[in-house]
Amino acid sequence: MSNARIQQALGVAGLCLLLGWGWYCVSRSWWAGLLLLLPAAVPQAPVLALELVWAALAARRDAARRPLGALPGTPEHAPEPFPPPRTWLWAWVQEVMVSLQTFGWRQPWAHDRWPDFIPHDARGRRAVLLVHGFVCNRGFWNPWMKRLRLAGVPYGAVSMEPPFGDIAAQAQAIQAAWRELTQATGVPPVLVGHSMGGLAIRAWLSTLPEDIALTHEVITIGSPHHGTALAAMARSEAALQMQVLSPFLRDLAASESPARRPLHLLLERVRQHRVSSEHRHTPGCPLGGARRPGPRGTGA
Repeated sequence: MSNARIQQALGVAGLCLLLGWGWYCVSRSWWAGLLLLLPAAVPQAPVLALELVWAALAARRDAARRPLGALPGTPEHAPEPFPPPRTWLWAWVQEVMVSLQTFGWRQPWAHDRWPDFIPHDARGRRAVLLVHGFVCNRGFWNPWMKRLRLAGVPYGAVSMEPPFGDIAAQAQAIQAAWRELTQATGVPPVLVGHSMGGLAIRAWLSTLPEDIALTHEVITIGSPHHGTALAAMARSEAALQMQVLSPFLRDLAASESPARRPLHLLLERVRQHRVSSEHRHTPGCPLGGARRPGPRGTGA
């Protein structure tokens, strides 16, 4: 079953349960029913809150929150101020709102709202290939695809299946989209991967000859290149592969030549990739960097 179908089924079942629970509660006490109905309507809110608390504790312990490449003794080398509570609260509010939009509408029902776009003048222009993260599909990128289309930028987006399976197997979906964009434009597309999508891009690049792989430009957003503690919450094959320094990640790193690796020392200590990763862009190199937690994080 596709990711969209799974999320549609879960959404319909959740809505039915929510309506039944709401009717039962409200029929007995309006105010008590309302108080019980609100958390039932956004069940992911307490989970996201726990994740952000976890991220905050990890970030406070992290002594290496400084710009990458800063030299000892320089002002840039000093740790950055720890975000105040209001920053974390605002991050949580945004996470809840974005998760409702993403998992409640864009991915289950509107994943085909913005089809791949190749304008008539695409020849010679570099396209963008969007690769989603864990338990997501191309609907995750709807806001991005809308802006790219309005700007006239050629793009494509994949939906990797099966949603919980081996990351390298899911990455095979990249090949067809890459071929279509490359044939239409004459140049390899920029590969953009969110979360697990960054690992999928690396796994796919590892199947290409060295000279072809190094012609690509890659941007990863919040990708757990060294793993994430959040993966311990799930037991699927893809989740196990994203655990900190998993055999999959070790093998993936070992398969990459020095030419494919970043030009800087990255990811000094990344524990919570949701809100603590800065996105670096290096031609042919799919690794991202790390910064202090910011006010926004999306998806998985």
